[in-house]
Amino acid sequence: MYSSVWKLLFLKSFSVTLKINIAGLYINQAYIGALQCSRRWQCAIIQTSHPNQKSTTEQQGICVGNSISSSQVVSCTQQRFGCLPVKDEMISSGKVIKLFYDISSPYSWLAFEVLCRYKNIWNVELKLKPAYLAGVMYGSGNQPPVLNPSKLLYMTSDLTLLSQYFGVPMYRPSKLIKKDSVIPMRFVTAVAEKEKDGDDLVEKVSRELWKRMWSTHQDIVQPASLTEVGIKAGFSANEVDDILILAKSQQIKDRLTSITNEALKYKCFGLPFIVVQVDGKAGVFFGSDRFELMAYFLGEKWFGPHPT
Repeated sequence: MYSSVWKLLFLKSFSVTLKINIAGLYINQAYIGALQCSRRWQCAIIQTSHPNQKSTTEQQGICVGNSISSSQVVSCTQQRFGCLPVKDEMISSGKVIKLFYDISSPYSWLAFEVLCRYKNIWNVELKLKPAYLAGVMYGSGNQPPVLNPSKLLYMTSDLTLLSQYFGVPMYRPSKLIKKDSVIPMRFVTAVAEKEKDGDDLVEKVSRELWKRMWSTHQDIVQPASLTEVGIKAGFSANEVDDILILAKSQQIKDRLTSITNEALKYKCFGLPFIVVQVDGKAGVFFGSDRFELMAYFLGEKWFGPHPT
């Protein structure tokens, strides 16, 4: 009897030890794979949690900002926690923030306004990247939150409170009309194509579109509506006509697709999606509630939604 008990305890102990060793092996393989992968790709930051091994961080890479456990780190090729396929030319020197957004996303508007307020305070180059939210959802296999009734209900109170906190006049309409944002986003992309130096007009046009959709609840797809947006942003009627024609061209369709694919290369799964680049490293942040972490990553300070 006692012999059987000791055999059982020994087998259980051996099983636990084996699992621990295998877990440690997985971590070591993941880290070695990351080092090998860094020769060709910029690697994700992987911190080992092996009790006998010091935590190690790659200097060049994409910091996904998620805490990870040893059971989640399996191999360098794992999509979520392994190497992100970001080519060298995508990493810029200096401090750069890329904001991927779609005007159909109210949370993108919040991130947009805050980053516009902070770009001079943090002394960063803010690059506005109009993308296509439906393309991001499809490419990442994600689903819009409005398809979930509970999330849709939560958004009503959430946006009201966020509007007050961030000082952005944003209200969810009583009835969400399902409209594809591809037309207004092509319009914004055409504005960006026209504006070779800076993003001032892209900023103004984007803001006007957000106001129409999430504040005054006006149309954003008809040519007359886009003309009104363009004129309010500072274009002449003739210039807006040229932009409307350009927005229908294959060149702009391809450009919007290209920017959306650029976001997906960073493993984007929704908007707003923000890529922060500093000293050859890039950190990715999702949503409009990661500004403290962005400041920390940049080595800057966060002074709240209304910096002086």
